[in-house]
Amino acid sequence: MTDEQISNLKKKDIVYYARIVKQTGIYEVCELSIRTLEDTYFVGTDKHDKKAYCFSYENAKDTIFINRRDALNKVITAQKSAPTINSETEYEEY
Repeated sequence: MTDEQISNLKKKDIVYYARIVKQTGIYEVCELSIRTLEDTYFVGTDKHDKKAYCFSYENAKDTIFINRRDALNKVITAQKSAPTINSETEYEEY
C-alpha cells in the first residue's frame, strides 16, 4: 500500500493481508474488513474466521494490499523461495 492509500482507509473497507510466516509454513491471503483506525495503527477482522489483526501503518506497506491479486502474488513469490519444512520423525528399526 502507498501512503496515500493508507491515509484514505475508512472503516468497513476491504483489504487483503499477505500472511507469510516462514517458520511454520503459513502462506495465505486473508480478506480483512477494517474495524478500527487510530493515529498509528489499524485493526482488520478476517471475514472468514473473525480473527482480528493489528497493523502499524509503517508495517502495512509490505503486507496489506487493496487488490487481492497483488497480495496473492506476494504470497506465491514468498512460498517459492521458502525453505522446506520436514515434520517427519525418523526412527531406527531394531
